[in-house]
Amino acid sequence: MNAYNVPLSTSLSEWTALLSPSDSLQSRGIFLSARNRREHFVDTLRFAVKREGGLGLMLREIAGGREDGAGITVVEEVLPGGNAEG
Repeated sequence: MNAYNVPLSTSLSEWTALLSPSDSLQSRGIFLSARNRREHFVDTLRFAVKREGGLGLMLREIAGGREDGAGITVVEEVLPGGNAEG
């Protein structure tokens, strides 16, 4: 899976948050997108993680403070022994 990941430095310049209206394929919302869609593909995955005992995730905000309130937070590391591990 890591073969498809991009370094944090690349995501800082390539990723953007888009406000999208609903259409026949998806409901309205804020979605992650790549500025250069020929070179990078963005996929969205959802996981359920219990809060009790801590998530075990090191998060980093890479974009925020926009007028519309949208931002991007990425998982920088999954901590050993946390609920997100495995």
